[in-house]
Amino acid sequence: MSLATGPATAGRHAPTPEAQAFDRFLAATSPICERQSSLLCVDSAWRFADSDGDQGLSLGELTGIRDGLRAWLTWKDEEVPVAQRRMVQFGLLLVDGMGLPYLVESYDADGDGAVSRTELLSDLRLDARPLGQVLLDSNAVDWEALNRRLGPIAGSLKGLGVKPE
Repeated sequence: MSLATGPATAGRHAPTPEAQAFDRFLAATSPICERQSSLLCVDSAWRFADSDGDQGLSLGELTGIRDGLRAWLTWKDEEVPVAQRRMVQFGLLLVDGMGLPYLVESYDADGDGAVSRTELLSDLRLDARPLGQVLLDSNAVDWEALNRRLGPIAGSLKGLGVKPE
């Protein structure tokens, strides 16, 4: 799935700086994530997400990413295919429903208040395939651990096309 929509900006809303930054991120990262190793995809996304370079994602950084995605989606509105827009909106609903503080706490194994790359990927086995292929491979996801971590929300992943066991 590519969220990159190209240079057109036909949306009715003026872009915020956060939306523009997210758009640049998607333009640079989408081709990597679609065609190259899931490891390279995550490396690229991590560089964007870890804005202070401390090797951990804080609640503030994750809030900025969520808000940037929401602003980008508002800006691009009609340019994003309906199915993709609904999937992103559903994902945002899940994140907001669980709450970012809960997600940070559930992944922050060492209790330092931030999520390291190792902690974030603890339930996923990346490899040379593109990220989309990895995420669709039930053997690449530790569903038992993910279900424990996300609780009743894990069942909602079915709405994203991901089927927990």
